[in-house]
Amino acid sequence: MNEKNRKAILDHIDKIEQYAKTDPWLMSELRRRFGGGNDEPILRVEKYLGLDYALDSAESMIDYSYVTDKYIRNQLESDFREMLRYRYGVRSHKIDFDEFCRYAHLQAEALVNYYYNTSCGDFYSAKNKILRYNPGAKISDEYQQIESINYAVKIWAFFKEYCPPPRDKKQWFSDAGLTSYNTLNYVKDVRNKQSHRGTQSEYINFINNYKKKAEELGMPWNKTYDNFDWEKLNNNYEYSLIYDDKFKKGNERYKFCVWYLKNNYEGIIKALGHLSQLVKTALV
Repeated sequence: MNEKNRKAILDHIDKIEQYAKTDPWLMSELRRRFGGGNDEPILRVEKYLGLDYALDSAESMIDYSYVTDKYIRNQLESDFREMLRYRYGVRSHKIDFDEFCRYAHLQAEALVNYYYNTSCGDFYSAKNKILRYNPGAKISDEYQQIESINYAVKIWAFFKEYCPPPRDKKQWFSDAGLTSYNTLNYVKDVRNKQSHRGTQSEYINFINNYKKKAEELGMPWNKTYDNFDWEKLNNNYEYSLIYDDKFKKGNERYKFCVWYLKNNYEGIIKALGHLSQLVKTALV
């Protein structure tokens, strides 16, 4: 059988799969014909098709109903379903955290752009608003579109505007805002690293070497948060010098590697939901 015929057969199978999702009789007939004495293979196919159909028709767990632009709302809901397909291994026949993050990032970026387009209406109004909350940002006038402004610049300004820190805390955002911002920032990093992503073993080796060096130099470590004990470090001049010289440059990568290996799907969905709720509150 040549390659062309094989492809034609696979195309027919794809069509049959689509019909079988919604036709119980057809699924039953497929089981009768191809199940033989062992139903396990066809049961696995049935489970796969059932899950894919459920995700394809499921409502988004994140509220996008307030988005008045129908195209953007449909795209957000579609990207959410696609994200879940990679969460449950329906799209690529395996669970894929990197692809999950890619579709999460698409939603976060679309939400931030929707907020500034709706609340500001034009490039210069959005630029001025962003600079009010992120005064150090560099925004070029070369491409005068809100979408052309760097996502990292926009989301920082957004959380600064809607999740200000308590007056008694020296941090960028409120506790909830900081958690959501950090999560979505790491999601962005996963998406940016996809074309040259590191392997899990490389991340594990980096974490182990980083912690081993800290232990060898007697640096204060907080086991609960799996990072330096910042209070002790900041109050000791010698510790601070060692950290700045040997650890500061790699700490962001260390935190990213620790976060990445946890594959916190629920945390990402929660951060997206928080961002969407903030946009809804700001616009409705």
